[in-house]
Amino acid sequence: MNYMNYMNLQGDLSDYSKSEIVLVPVPFDGTSTWIKGADKGPKAMLEASEKVELYDIETRSSIYKKGIHTMQPICTGNEKSEEVADIVQATITKLIDDGKFPVMMGGEHSVSIGAFRAMASRYKDLMPIPTCVTSISAPNTIMVVCLHAARKFAIISLRSV
Repeated sequence: MNYMNYMNLQGDLSDYSKSEIVLVPVPFDGTSTWIKGADKGPKAMLEASEKVELYDIETRSSIYKKGIHTMQPICTGNEKSEEVADIVQATITKLIDDGKFPVMMGGEHSVSIGAFRAMASRYKDLMPIPTCVTSISAPNTIMVVCLHAARKFAIISLRSV
């Protein structure tokens, strides 16, 4: 199955050699214990991206002009978590070495392990902040970032930005 390009970008705007940003779909759902479906997330995000405005009024920018290449999914969904971590690590490492800004698309917690390992091998002062879609609205708060599986969280305060 061929994935569509993010925002349905075409030509030079989605060509790997000319794009600064590379989206990496990781449709994997190997460790979910309650409701399955994380493996469908990357495809759903790409389909929804077709409706996104090209100009971002909040940042007053058109990030798509930097080029956004969408890779084909890097796993089939039949791998074990450890195998997916290795595949993700190799993919993200290559993208970094190619001078790209990798963006991993996957909802299953274990897919982040390979990306963290790849980034840590290239950036010594890296502090990964895993994020999830959970947010809390509170005074002076931008967002809550968390990793449910590890039961860790941090609140980024406007005062510290």
